[in-house]
Amino acid sequence: GRSQHTAESEDQRLAQQSLSTAFTVLMSSWQSSKDLNVRIGTMETLGHLSLVIPKDQFLTNADALLELLVGLVARQSATSPCLPPMRLMRGLCLFLQSCIDADPEILLLENTLNNLTSTMFSWTVGSGPLQYLQGSVSTDALQSQAEVLRCFDVLAETFRKEILSFLLGKLKGSRDEKLGSLLVLRHLIGSASWRPRPATVVEGVQHLTTDGDPAVG
Repeated sequence: GRSQHTAESEDQRLAQQSLSTAFTVLMSSWQSSKDLNVRIGTMETLGHLSLVIPKDQFLTNADALLELLVGLVARQSATSPCLPPMRLMRGLCLFLQSCIDADPEILLLENTLNNLTSTMFSWTVGSGPLQYLQGSVSTDALQSQAEVLRCFDVLAETFRKEILSFLLGKLKGSRDEKLGSLLVLRHLIGSASWRPRPATVVEGVQHLTTDGDPAVG
């Protein structure tokens, strides 16, 4: 029994070492690629690795990884208002979860939380929230939107007040902003991990009942 336990511990140590090495290699090499698809694919892999490498290794690299990730996200939003590739959004979601697990304060530095929330919301609006609510979008767009909503899930679990305030504020914006906010709120309210005070949400959406647009009201 003891020798088996020792062998399992050694296997776990070697596996952890391999994952740590893979993370280090990817962090140092992926920026040299000119191929955007390679960079996005690497970002997804780094997201997965962020959840399983030692916490101290993640924290040492978190600032650099966040900077690279925000750069990719900003580039994507500058080139197209539509949803980014699903793999980039999955990488972002996994990284956000890693930050929450290790030290949520990372996301409060340099206005990162506000910038990411605004960017993700602009994708939700740009992708046509009404079409998404009606289910009349492509499979690729559906998958990307699901990852964007999952990012909101991860953030709202820890930053509930900030995310709710942001979404309720958008309910006073344009038609697409109202629809985008309703889409995200509907998703979050159905999430097991997000339980805002019902009165706050009801109060925030109450004015929409008098909206003349049937898609909103």
